[in-house]
Amino acid sequence: STLLRPFVSTSCTSSLTPTQHGTSQNHPSQHHVTSTTLANNQPSRRTFSSMGMMPRRGFPQYTVFGPDSALSVRAVLPNFKRAGTDGISVDRRGKIVLEFVPRNPSGAGFQWADKTTFSMSVEEVGLFVSQLPQSGIELSHSLHYGGYGSGGEEDGGGSGGAKIASGDMIEKVLTVEPGEASSVKFKIDYMKNGVGGQTPPGPDSEDKLPSTPLEATLQAGEFEVFRSIFQTSIPYILGWNTTMDIASAAAISKGLSGGNSGQMY
Repeated sequence: STLLRPFVSTSCTSSLTPTQHGTSQNHPSQHHVTSTTLANNQPSRRTFSSMGMMPRRGFPQYTVFGPDSALSVRAVLPNFKRAGTDGISVDRRGKIVLEFVPRNPSGAGFQWADKTTFSMSVEEVGLFVSQLPQSGIELSHSLHYGGYGSGGEEDGGGSGGAKIASGDMIEKVLTVEPGEASSVKFKIDYMKNGVGGQTPPGPDSEDKLPSTPLEATLQAGEFEVFRSIFQTSIPYILGWNTTMDIASAAAISKGLSGGNSGQMY
């Protein structure tokens, strides 16, 4: 196990506006949505849409890097399906995924192909938000199939791999506990009958064994970012905000067209 004192990196970008000698200079970041240029001393603004580059996919992710491993959180949105002739409903809920990534033995970079993931349901996300940082939580998922990185059934990667025989059940266990000075410790491990450090089913060579257990300690500010992400993601992974927006728009359209005349609420 390793105890981290990480520095923080996010997938978000921003522009900086330093001021020197009373003069402000704009330095837009490389991936900023808009860019400003000067033509005939007049500012002009170009957007992705005006350039025919409107992005159609987003990859929300937040990562804390440490000297021995990295801890990342990302969202997987729900799948939707048609409901009736003109409706939509949630086919499968989304989830929050934690990724524990060991650092390369050389110390340069991280072994992203060897990450260990833990997928959290919306109820587990709610438990996380309600209990931490005052109290700790422990979540365990039984591994019915092999594949411990991103390909196992527990991580939403399908049912590939070797099925576990009866009596050999191994659990992937996530423990999150409050620490000193408002810090919070995250730990991922494979356990059998309460004993950690187990080998998950599926790997066919020692080179593919996961680097567990892995630990990451988040300081107060870093954990607050995690907690905010978890809390604000609940309506999104439920599909609640999407279906509510569609239902509200339909209700407004129906009301404006006179479809609600005579109804009392």
